[in-house]
Amino acid sequence: MALTTSQVAVNATPALVADQSPSGCRISLHNVDQGAPLWIGSSSTVSTATGFRLDAKDKVQLTLNANEQLWAVCANGSTPTLAVIRQTNYV
Repeated sequence: MALTTSQVAVNATPALVADQSPSGCRISLHNVDQGAPLWIGSSSTVSTATGFRLDAKDKVQLTLNANEQLWAVCANGSTPTLAVIRQTNYV
């Protein structure tokens, strides 16, 4: 099992949160910001209109299949921080 942690400052330009893994991965996300929401999605085209909204202080766990990516974006004028724990080779 490989476990990695990171924090991503998200702005209005989509940011790669989790790159492709040949075996997939489990991922836990926490929007540690006090007030700004962010949106997550499966490609660099994620937007505030198409992504899954993650409000301030919200947490979510996901399983990504092999070769899937996860991206995040926020509204103009905000820069929330997204804390990430990624676990690969979990099967």
